[in-house]
Amino acid sequence: MMYERGMTFYGNRAEQVASYIKEKILSKELTDPLPSSRAWCLELDIGRPTLLNAMKILEHAGLLKMTARGAKLVTGRTVKKRSQSTGAAATPKVPPSGVARLPLTARFLYYGRNYKELQQGSKWFLALSRTLQSHGIRLVLERCNSIRLRAIATHAPNPNELCFLHSLPVPYQRLFVQQKKPAVIVGYAGPEVRLPFVTPDLKNAARHAALRLLRRGFKRLVLINLATREEGIVQSMEGFKSACQEWPHQPVQAEVVRVWNDLDTQRAAIKRLALRTKEPCGFIVFYPVSVGMLTTALLQRGISIPDHAAIMAIEHSAEDISFSVPVTFYGFPAPRFAKAILAICLRYFETGSLPTVGKIVDLDAPREL
Repeated sequence: MMYERGMTFYGNRAEQVASYIKEKILSKELTDPLPSSRAWCLELDIGRPTLLNAMKILEHAGLLKMTARGAKLVTGRTVKKRSQSTGAAATPKVPPSGVARLPLTARFLYYGRNYKELQQGSKWFLALSRTLQSHGIRLVLERCNSIRLRAIATHAPNPNELCFLHSLPVPYQRLFVQQKKPAVIVGYAGPEVRLPFVTPDLKNAARHAALRLLRRGFKRLVLINLATREEGIVQSMEGFKSACQEWPHQPVQAEVVRVWNDLDTQRAAIKRLALRTKEPCGFIVFYPVSVGMLTTALLQRGISIPDHAAIMAIEHSAEDISFSVPVTFYGFPAPRFAKAILAICLRYFETGSLPTVGKIVDLDAPREL
């Protein structure tokens, strides 16, 4: 690595490169014409996508202008240094003309291997990105390990940046509380974690789906979800189990199957489940577990849908369950969820304060395709 000066472990790689180039611009070590993209990549030992992301950061800050022939320095601009405030984050102010403004950033942090669909561009995440961009807020997604999370939590708050904690185990949620780092949980907050949160209502969706299956006469229900300790998954299992236990016409056989977010592991677990399915059964499948795998495995076993098996899909999209067999699904409320997160971002960036309560967003009303 050749960009140690000005590099911090806090920023992602593109931000580290941007910080390094910015320092060279401010010290007047860089002048037009700037090096070519290839020369930058060779000097800094980085790939072209990383360089382009760094250039976009610098362009957003008003230091560079991207043209068809490459990047050019923006002359006549200076960067105003912010004073470090204590306590609550300072209210961002609109800079005077000719002074670069740091970009407003919503930084989504996630942990573990069970949320790779975010990195691949899930539809709700893309919808959120478009919603934030329309208000001048850029969205940054980052998969973190424990060292990285500690570095981010202990870094001084930036009034132009807000962290969103997606799928973080409770100990890491508590770390942000201990460090007094402004953050919002995407999902349920853990016990005694006093952070605002926004989450789809997975608990009541699971309960509602279970009751629909029980009313249809199914005495055996199976909930299939990811094998993590994330609070939303725990809540969904509680909603499912409470519906089965409180059903007046007992006995009800309730089973929870938990799988990793890996296609081969899912396929093996679902095949075993289909082999054990002999009596009529209702299935509740949470995203990102594959509904297609389940329907295929059941049909291969000669189990007809919906006569001897019914499927309720929660958080999936209509495209995920476009089969010739009917599947009832509770869609993820992407527009309303994005709107809730946008409201939190705008409040923080305008006032420096976060909401004091969490927000639970209802999933889309169930419908059958």
